[in-house]
Amino acid sequence: MNLFEAKFIIDGIEQESTLRELIEACNGPYGRKAEYCCRQECRETIIDENLDPDLSPLKYDHDRNEEYLDMLITSGITGKPGINYSAEARQCIAKALTSALWGTPSPYMLDSMSLALEWNWDTEKVGGYASLYRSVAAAADYAFEIGVKIASCMITCGDNTTRLSASCLYCKDEEEENPELCPVKTESDGGARYISGRRDFHEKIQEATVLYIPFDTPDTSLGGSALAAILGQSGESTPMMLDPDYFIDSYEVVKELKDDGIILAGREIGRGGLLCGLAKLAKTCRTGMEVDILPLQNSLACNDATAILFNETPGVLVAISDEDYGYIDTQMILQDIAYYPVGFATTGETLKIRHRLDYNVADLLLPLINRNL
Repeated sequence: MNLFEAKFIIDGIEQESTLRELIEACNGPYGRKAEYCCRQECRETIIDENLDPDLSPLKYDHDRNEEYLDMLITSGITGKPGINYSAEARQCIAKALTSALWGTPSPYMLDSMSLALEWNWDTEKVGGYASLYRSVAAAADYAFEIGVKIASCMITCGDNTTRLSASCLYCKDEEEENPELCPVKTESDGGARYISGRRDFHEKIQEATVLYIPFDTPDTSLGGSALAAILGQSGESTPMMLDPDYFIDSYEVVKELKDDGIILAGREIGRGGLLCGLAKLAKTCRTGMEVDILPLQNSLACNDATAILFNETPGVLVAISDEDYGYIDTQMILQDIAYYPVGFATTGETLKIRHRLDYNVADLLLPLINRNL
């Protein structure tokens, strides 16, 4: 039997829905049906149990943030899964959508988006099928909550990998009976995802202000992050995307600002967190950047600069002209969206970050010129 059709009994309890039914409940009875692909043949009923993750506090050295940045840049390591499969599925979708925001044409918004989801999952061990079920259920729930469809699902089992990946498509000519789904083209992860075509870009970017806009309540947890992965640790928790309405509002405000040409440059907060995002944005814009995360630390009541700089709560960084600041502030207030002015562009090719370290103020200086971001 195909895995999408199998019944699951987890911890002695028969689950109400098959994997296919979970996805179809997300998409609803109307519109395009999802495509399913799984070469894994299985029994009609799968019996498994949930296992508690091996949680331990993430140990790191606050004085090694520059070294951590270089390790993240050179390694290509992504996050470390297995802390909370439900949270990781929700975060994966949120990251994919924030990455695709920059390449989605105007006027397509979140309700025009669809997801292609692919699970590569180790089901050989006890707990493998149970964690897969939790991941699929969480992905379907979150997609439904934020109003996006699931275009396709692929499951590959038994390759010693446990990971969900997501890519985005947008729906053209939605009024047609079988509208076309077009893949969103995203720029390389090595720099800004979006650079404005404004004629005065090079003039304005030299004096730009950089805003950090989280798409959920900022969570400084490092569990499951790329930093945790390069340190070979797990961490205690993974940021949860618990407010789908806030994600929708944040996405649509930023998308409108991008479509209206207000944003000079931008990228999402993804692998490597805020610090990697700032470094890549500055390198692409060919500017230095002076960043002050003290207000962000105060707002989040967090003295741990490493947690602020490397957590991977989905969101965006945008560079804006000072003359547009008032307009952007008004739009954010109208939608009740929090944002943080974290820095401004400077001459040269150095990223300077002011932060609190053990109740003292310190500066982190990161030359960008020789870093292959």
